[in-house]
Formats: sequence, C-alpha cells, structure tokens
Amino acid sequence: MLWLLGVQFAIFVLFATSTKGLDNGVAQTPAMGFNTWYALHNHLTSPGYEWEKGFVLSDEVLQIAAWMKQNGYLALGYNYINFDDCIVVNRTANGTLVPDPQAFPNGVANVSAALHAMGFKFGWYTDRGEYTCSCFAGGLKRPGSEGHEKQDAATYAAWGVDYLKDDSCFTTGNQSAVDAYALMRDALNATKRPVYFNLAWVAGETVAKVGKTLGNEWRIAVDDGGGWIPIMKNVEVDNELFMYAGPGGWNDPGLLIAGFSSAKLTDVQGRTQFNLWSILASKLLISGDPRAFSAYTNETYTNAEVIAVDQDPLGRQGKRLTQPGNASNPGEVWGRELHDGWALLFFNNNGTQPVDIECNAACWSQTTIDPTQPASVRDLWVHKIVGTATGKYAVSSVKPDGSVMLKLSKP
Repeated sequence: MLWLLGVQFAIFVLFATSTKGLDNGVAQTPAMGFNTWYALHNHLTSPGYEWEKGFVLSDEVLQIAAWMKQNGYLALGYNYINFDDCIVVNRTANGTLVPDPQAFPNGVANVSAALHAMGFKFGWYTDRGEYTCSCFAGGLKRPGSEGHEKQDAATYAAWGVDYLKDDSCFTTGNQSAVDAYALMRDALNATKRPVYFNLAWVAGETVAKVGKTLGNEWRIAVDDGGGWIPIMKNVEVDNELFMYAGPGGWNDPGLLIAGFSSAKLTDVQGRTQFNLWSILASKLLISGDPRAFSAYTNETYTNAEVIAVDQDPLGRQGKRLTQPGNASNPGEVWGRELHDGWALLFFNNNGTQPVDIECNAACWSQTTIDPTQPASVRDLWVHKIVGTATGKYAVSSVKPDGSVMLKLSKP
C-alpha cells in the first residue's frame, strides 16, 4: 500500500485518541472568515481608541460581508464574520454589557441577524480580564468578562454569537488563566448554543497542552500584524506544537494579513503565509479589507485546492520535515498528511536568491508515502499534475520567501 504503513498507523491511532477537543460540536476543521482588527482599526482614534466621527463599524462590516458573499468567499468556506476589540463601552446597573452605540447604532442582535440571513456566522470579542486590550495607551476602559462570565455568555447567546475570541489583558490575578477560561467555557456550554471558543492567551506550549480542555482554538504566539518577522516567529512556535492540534481544537498562529498595508508583506510573502497556515491547520481569518485586495491577493485567498489542505478532514497538523533554512542553505520542506495523500511545501526561508529545494530520502521517510511506489505530484497553484515522484522530489528556482505547494497522491 502507498499510505499508512503498520507502525505509522499505530502512531496515528495514538494521535487521534489524544486530539479530542472541547465537546461542543464545532471546529471539526479550523475556522475561516474575516476579522475586523487589522482591516478596520485604522478608524480608531489615538490614544483614546474611539471610533472616528461618522464611522459606523457594523455598517462597514455588513458591506464587507455582502462583498465576500458576492465574490465567492462564503461559498469557499469563509463563513465567520468576527468583530474584534472596541465594541463595548460599559455595563448597565445590573451588569449587562453595553455595546458601543456608534459601532452598533441598530443594536448587536440586528447585525447578527443580518449576517445569519446572508449565510454567515457571527463572531464577537471579549477579554478574560477586567478590561479589554484596547485600554492600553490610554484607551477607553471597555469592560472584560472577569466576574461576569455567566451573564456575558447569556448575552452572547441572546445576540446569536457563533464564535468568541477571549483575550488576556488586564487580569486582576484573582484567578489563573486556566480557571478563567474554564469559567467562560462552562458558561458558554450552559447556554446550549454551540460557540467556537478562541483563547487569545499567548502562551505557546503552556496553552497548547491544555487548549483542548478549554476551547476550540488557542493563540500560541504574538500578534502577527507587524508583518513577516512575527509571522515567521509564530511559525517556529507552531511547528513544535503539531501534536496538540486536531478536530475540535487547533493551534492559532494569528491572522492572515496580506492586504493589510501596514504589514508591508510582498505578494510572495502573503502567498507563503497562506500556504504555511494551510500546512499548519490554522484558522484562515482574513484581516485585510477584501474589497481593496489586489488581483494577486484575491487569487491567493480563493485557491480552493490550498483551502482544501487547510480544511482536510483527517485533521492532522503538518510540520517541517527538513532542517530550518539559513542564509547558506535556505531551502525547507514542510509536510502534512491528508485523508487522500500528502501536502508538501517547498519554502525558501532566509534566502536572497532563488534556490532549488529537495525532499530527499531522509525527508521522504518522515511521510507515510511508500518510497518504492510512484506518487502523482500536483502543483496546487498551477492546478495540474506536474509529474510523479518515487522516494524523493525536487523543485527548482523557488523565490526568496516564496514557496511551492504540492499534493502527492496515488496515481
């Protein structure tokens, strides 16, 4: 047989038994959709983090959602429309959250209903601490959920929330992060509404080890809006955490930021991030304004073959198969087992010139592909079969920061 030799199958069974996530029925594959933060936070004033005069966040997001549906993003699986920070302003006398009236002049439930009517799911933001992260640098003291978990979860259910990002700023120290997230997990479950629960607790393996007991997704490293350097730092962290991810619970290295001008990604870097996120079984949440995407970025995010790698039902996160790239030898090969083959990514990391990259016998041995039988090789960006491979495969002239994404399967 070409796939799954005996010992490797035993390893797979052991892995599968250890990847059961929070049992709320969601996140069988990583989330896909849109996040407001990098796309629209330029409309926040500094240092107060208030929305600029005349800007209505919910109206803008509904327009983006309509554009995404009209242009095929929803049909491809981008179904979560997630509001990030700066969306509540206070609590009522009885403790109920007060949405930002400028951001939601018609109320939150109406926005949620409009998104649901279009076929999307509705995402919200909170913080496990006393205030949300926007309070840094003199921002408004927008309330977090500490001490209000049950009340807030009931509010989210009433609003029709389908995804909740729970950040980790301004904690009082009265409870551990695990205890705080467990409170919100239990509060969400008590509402009987399935909510995809993201833990924005930037804690690497510390959160990855317990993530499946608390939520459906956990941030493992820093915000990636700064561009290529934080993206690559997050990739390095995520590479070591593949054993913790699987259906129901996923490592989260950050947002997709091609099209976010301040990140200053090149087209090549943006496409490589998309390839890497798919190998890593990461959420695919776009955080640039898709209405302003170049044709190249639009092509990147609408590649159904690469999306299928990310959403593969086997649910096994990939990892690097060769040594990390460096200035003298920048070529890397990454791999991910799929339900019907393998995805291999040939990546020029740290190179200054195009390079040839090979998955040699040692690289091949880390896959479950029979080295004695030919495998069909399909390039997922040119959308065609480009050859066969037996025990090794090489690609030529991979651009600096660039990557080639292949799928290997039975001929």
